[in-house]
Amino acid sequence: MQSALNLELFKQESSFTTLDYLKINVSSWNLGGAKPMEDVDISKWLFPLGKEYVPDMFIIGFQEIVPLTAKNVVTNKNADMISYWEKTIQRCLDQSTNGDYVKISNESMVGIYITMWARRNIQKHIREVTTSSNKLGVGNTLGNKGACSIRFKISTPPVAAGNSALMRSLQSRLERELQLP
Repeated sequence: MQSALNLELFKQESSFTTLDYLKINVSSWNLGGAKPMEDVDISKWLFPLGKEYVPDMFIIGFQEIVPLTAKNVVTNKNADMISYWEKTIQRCLDQSTNGDYVKISNESMVGIYITMWARRNIQKHIREVTTSSNKLGVGNTLGNKGACSIRFKISTPPVAAGNSALMRSLQSRLERELQLP
């Protein structure tokens, strides 16, 4: 009985389903702790093909958003740089698309930041947005190394994106892999 029902549903699938494509630009930039130039233009980075390819969503990750000094690591001081990059992203999206995008979510740790933006017309379809971070710095308590992620649903399967900054050496990499969930 069940297989006959499944077969009939499959035959009529086009009458009750639609297929939509979602264009997502996933970008990452290691800033090296350097202070950005005033009013930096990131439009060629976010829209490398110009008007030929305009994504429905952006998931943007930055590493070393602040210099990884002992003071910044201990005090988790990156709010000013996060504010700067959010304004820069918003300005770029507004200028490139007449204000068609809104920020959906973000997550950060010392020097690591991930943010998600979507077109206003698909915002209502995005649900179950969650963020998380995993600190892997000294004693797994400092956020100078680790990862931030965003997970959401816009259709049946969930979508997840992560942004990480891990140690450089092979031995450190092996140690980090053992710590990841």
